Amino acid sequence: MKKYPNPDNESEQVPVCDFYLQDVANGKKLSLAITIVIILFNQILKMITIKLITWIGEDTYSQRFTSITNGIFVAQFFNTGLLLVMVNANCTEH
Repeated sequence: MKKYPNPDNESEQVPVCDFYLQDVANGKKLSLAITIVIILFNQILKMITIKLITWIGEDTYSQRFTSITNGIFVAQFFNTGLLLVMVNANCTEH
């Protein structure tokens, strides 16, 4: 089995399979962390949006409920879309 230098420690040699499996595990951990951050940020955004729209004070309950629903949808839609694009963007050329 061919061995390559460990990127973390150049004096150590690691098998190619171990190097690949370590990269796969790190990728899964990073993906899970990003997912958790997006979910938490959306929950915080939802609470802030509800507080702000309730503070504005619509005339009826249905108007307030419609404003909250539309506000949360738009905020989370753009937040999730922008975060996913930024996370997956390849900015090595910029």
